[in-house]
Amino acid sequence: MWKMFVLLAVLLSVAGYARAEDPMSLPQFRQAFVDEIHREYPTARVEPVGDDAVEVTPANGSAVTSYLDHAYDIYRQDPSHLADLLKQFVGVLGTATVVPTITADKLLILVRPSSYAQGQAGGPFPGPLLMRPLAGDLQAFVAVDQPNSYAFPRASELRSALRMKNDAIWARALQNTQAELPAPAKAPPKHVFVLTSGQGIASSMLAEADFWDRADMQVGGAPVVAPVSKDIVLITHEGDAKGIAAMRAAAAKSANDPEGLTTDLFVRRNGGWEVLSP
Repeated sequence: MWKMFVLLAVLLSVAGYARAEDPMSLPQFRQAFVDEIHREYPTARVEPVGDDAVEVTPANGSAVTSYLDHAYDIYRQDPSHLADLLKQFVGVLGTATVVPTITADKLLILVRPSSYAQGQAGGPFPGPLLMRPLAGDLQAFVAVDQPNSYAFPRASELRSALRMKNDAIWARALQNTQAELPAPAKAPPKHVFVLTSGQGIASSMLAEADFWDRADMQVGGAPVVAPVSKDIVLITHEGDAKGIAAMRAAAAKSANDPEGLTTDLFVRRNGGWEVLSP
């Protein structure tokens, strides 16, 4: 059952949407994270593998990729505690070099660009991640919630650990995500609304077909969304030309946001998402 909450109305000034500048960009935060790892684990090899990820190989362990989503989101909420935050997250990296325990209650659906599927080859469980396409460059991934990051195990690793088939794993991950995300009320026509979770996973709502396909979400035209970041999804309907224009402006600005997902807008048609043509 979805938790209920009220969507926040966004005035047409959403065209001027902009996230307040952070004192430190994500690449800068990543470098601070790397520096802290070197202080705590001098013999470890650390290599950045993306703006929001580092690969850590301890002297006596196997390499792991650590995504910085959790840590960076917390940092943005209160930049004054950077030093303590880095020590807290880096302090648990010693256990992160061990293959994480995968349990069904830790599964989540996360929406990310296709690039998250890259760099995952090798290891004892080769093969692709468990993911489904949404539209454009966005994919919905099955991830595992870890203390300091989200892990993206391969589908074969998930099946081996859980003794479940892909469809069952997906269903459980979606169920867990639904329990974490608030369920928005319907978005009235000719208004732009913003969906946010405060947990960095609002974009996961795009994987919830039942919400977008219900009858009351079609009033005013097919739902149109702009997932401008991992935790901000702008919503209106196809009949709201002004709202769509405002959302396009907001999406264009998200290109410079480290948490940004895409500059595309998507429309829900025939049970699936399509890139909304300009």
